[in-house]
Amino acid sequence: MKIYINGRFLTQPISGVQRYGIEILKSLDSLISKEVIDSKLWEFEVLTPNKNLITNIELKGIPIKKCGILMGHLWEQFELPFFCGKNVLICLGNLAPVFSLLTNNHVFVTVHDLSFRYFPKAYSLLFRIFYRLITPIIFWRSAGVITVSNSELKSLLKIYRIDSKKIVAVQNGPFSSDYMQELSNSEMKAESTGHAKVLYVGAINKRKNIEGFLNAIRLVRKKIPVQGIVIGASGGSFSKFNLKEFNDEIHNIYWGGQINNINELIEFYRAAKCFVFPSFYEASPLPPIEAMAVGCPGIASNIEANKERCGAAALYCDPNNPEDIAEKIEMVITQSELRNSLIEMGFQKCQEYSWEKTVINTFYFISDKIIN
Repeated sequence: MKIYINGRFLTQPISGVQRYGIEILKSLDSLISKEVIDSKLWEFEVLTPNKNLITNIELKGIPIKKCGILMGHLWEQFELPFFCGKNVLICLGNLAPVFSLLTNNHVFVTVHDLSFRYFPKAYSLLFRIFYRLITPIIFWRSAGVITVSNSELKSLLKIYRIDSKKIVAVQNGPFSSDYMQELSNSEMKAESTGHAKVLYVGAINKRKNIEGFLNAIRLVRKKIPVQGIVIGASGGSFSKFNLKEFNDEIHNIYWGGQINNINELIEFYRAAKCFVFPSFYEASPLPPIEAMAVGCPGIASNIEANKERCGAAALYCDPNNPEDIAEKIEMVITQSELRNSLIEMGFQKCQEYSWEKTVINTFYFISDKIIN
């Protein structure tokens, strides 16, 4: 059976959604090469806009085909349906072509979260309108929906009238299997010298609570010498975040920008004394588990998705209270017993996840729907 994968995410700057798509493709290809998934029964092909890809990945068993003349949403909505026809179409990045949804009974979509509903101010008006129009159609017309956590599944069932048999929750993995193997064979990271580095990885917007992180760093610096490190950028879909009120603190922060190279990202985790993830809303966040895999003790906001994802392997904080975030940072930096405990539990926790597990569970759900 022919299965097309919407590869538009390969043309986009890498954030969590794009990382998800990339890791799914790599692990799917690995499972095909291992013959866990029979390529004679299931023939996969990735379709992308006809432009230079931001992410180039080498796949052994899945061809990548550039097609069409349009770009972005226009390609996805108007040209992708033509090229996939009535075949199975898998869309890994929240959206799907409306024409395919209305005319094809074999469209499967990963809906990562509903942040555009819960935190509308974090996104542009056009972004919010577009998602509010298409998301209900996805739940109404798709053959199946994959989401990334049980907490998000509950939200989706509560807000939209979805048949619970039509949707499944499958947790994300951490780094890909080759990186995880390399990390498991490496020695415990050495303590970095100089000021303790406190790391933030994520988009620079209100939903991710960059403001809470910067306020917490300001408070911690009054007691102990630390350097804040911010890895991430503000995408075009996000509303702009004003940093003027932090002018006095900006020179104390290292702004690393968007980092797409995994090896570079790992080195930032390695150098940090602790990792802070103070987000107001998440579905199945990647950075906390990545930090655990590298041996970087983590502090996460006490929201349901983070607790589901991290369990006892993180120290939790109130994202609305910079003083509490600062207190938890100070605890991890100054209490070696706590820090080592978090590192050890983090190593154990991240072993529960893998992208191959994600692909197997996702493929089982999709293939079951197709066969039945």
